[in-house]
Amino acid sequence: MQSLKKNISWTFAGNVALAASQWLVVVVVTKALGVEDLGTYALATALVSPIFMLTNMGLRMVQATDIKSKYLFADFIAYRSITTVCAIVLSALFSVYIGYNNHILLVIFAIVYVKVFESFSDVYFGMFQQRELMEHVGKSLIFRSLMIGGFSIALAYISRSLIVTVVGVACAYTCSLLLYDIRKSVDKLVFPVEHFFNKFRNEYKNLFVTAFPLGITVCVNVLYQSLPRIFIEKFHGLDALGIFAGISYFIVVGSTIINAVGQSAIPRLAKYSTQDISDFMRLFYQMLLIAAAVGVFGIIFASLFSDIFLSLVYTPEFIGNRNLFVSLMVLATIVYLSGISGCALGALQLFRIQAVISIICFIVLSVAGYPLVRSLGSLGAAYALILAYGLKLAVELIYVHIHRSVRLSEGVSE
Repeated sequence: MQSLKKNISWTFAGNVALAASQWLVVVVVTKALGVEDLGTYALATALVSPIFMLTNMGLRMVQATDIKSKYLFADFIAYRSITTVCAIVLSALFSVYIGYNNHILLVIFAIVYVKVFESFSDVYFGMFQQRELMEHVGKSLIFRSLMIGGFSIALAYISRSLIVTVVGVACAYTCSLLLYDIRKSVDKLVFPVEHFFNKFRNEYKNLFVTAFPLGITVCVNVLYQSLPRIFIEKFHGLDALGIFAGISYFIVVGSTIINAVGQSAIPRLAKYSTQDISDFMRLFYQMLLIAAAVGVFGIIFASLFSDIFLSLVYTPEFIGNRNLFVSLMVLATIVYLSGISGCALGALQLFRIQAVISIICFIVLSVAGYPLVRSLGSLGAAYALILAYGLKLAVELIYVHIHRSVRLSEGVSE
């Protein structure tokens, strides 16, 4: 068993590199192309991401918690191939149906290109994670991040085109999959045709039943990010969306730490849940403490350095949004805590419960978000998200403790 500290360190390094490269794309688009193009980029991502999250079905979580090796790696690759084709078709149909102009449509299709290769890398990451080989995940993310940074800076300033810049980002994802992930695979991809049809009739149906509720959960979680952005673009335009997207991206900064902790700990939590529930709860509380500390730091930083920091990293158009920045950091704290509680529920394989919780809280976000964004703009979006995520966190914590009591009654030691 690999050291948990080593796994967290590699995952953290990879997530920091990826977050830095993605933030660099935001900064480069803002400075080289303008706030409106940043709004277009945020809108395209908001439209495409939920579709891919739904069809991806959280397969990586199923892989990571498949401690009995019920499925082969080839099963996950084949299943992801089917669902990715569905995602491409759905994205194309949905984008054309909405009726955006040709520029936005081309950006959307470029984002689809990014998501396709990200989806297949995710399956390889699931294999590494299940074996607690997070070093491979970290190195892949670092490799990808370096290429994202290089391609985005060069293409944005040379072409002055958002479409070309996003295609460059997609090329970085392609290279990391082909040049690193596949080469580091610890499982040989042997996949005869008869294996596919046999599995399709039997195991794939079971895999669908297991993964689909998780896919609903992940999709709805992405819709939490997307829906307020769609409302902002509808009522206040692409410029307002660009500013909201730029500031809200700082939530991702803390998420690098939370994701590193969560992704590395999920296999360990899954084992503890069947062996010793006290170890499970101890690790869970430690993870919550880290999440809370990261969130509080963000709130303090936003309160003290808002205008100076935003004008430094972006443009003067971002000055005067201190209340929005602080509100989004409050939201970030709740998001981080909810992310950890979601990892705990995932390790317990309570995927259906997660789906129900996410759907209910998304309904709350939809009902509250529409009037709040319409009247208060970006600040209203932050308030609606705080309400929805706060409810989500509370219910998740209740279910974790309910399941602790259930495991104790089943004789899992404390």
